[in-house]
Amino acid sequence: MEVTWNQIGVAIVTCPKRAGMAEQLQTKLPVQAKISVDIERNGRCVGRDNYIAAMQSLVGCRWALVLEDDVEVGPELINLPEYLAELGPKDGGLWLYVTDKTLKPRGILPYSPMSSVAVAYDGRKLLAIIEFLKTWWAVPRPYGTGFAIANYLRHAGLTARRTMPSVVDHLDGESVIASRKKPKRRSVSFERAYRSKND
Repeated sequence: MEVTWNQIGVAIVTCPKRAGMAEQLQTKLPVQAKISVDIERNGRCVGRDNYIAAMQSLVGCRWALVLEDDVEVGPELINLPEYLAELGPKDGGLWLYVTDKTLKPRGILPYSPMSSVAVAYDGRKLLAIIEFLKTWWAVPRPYGTGFAIANYLRHAGLTARRTMPSVVDHLDGESVIASRKKPKRRSVSFERAYRSKND
């Protein structure tokens, strides 16, 4: 199956204080993205609602790429259509960023979702994912979007894949979802692949 960028809808999730980051990320993408800004409630951004809104803005696209605003784009992102062409009917999505520890040969690998930093979803499954997330978050839960998506995939009998190397990385900066200092969330495969292309 051939995939082109014309079949890939893109949305960037951001919050009011980081909207400039989303606009900067847009300039590094090969297609125009929809920018979805968090709604503030009681002085806090509601990222879960915004992630659903970003997905809803891509309903009807064959592929739906949702990016968080603090993504660093690598040279492999342009090849996303080639990666998507390798997915099968039981694959619910392709994770473009993973906090991995090593670089392996280029391709796609099985993955257990833990984050939602950069994911390309099968557009034919998008409405079902959205409905699951709405139901999942109707009950207060302490876990984030990546955990919720992993539960949807299990519920639907679908698998997840990841790119090798990660085709984007996660910028280190202030988190909008937690005040505690977290360890750096970097992809070793991204750093090694990127360095090798620039040596």
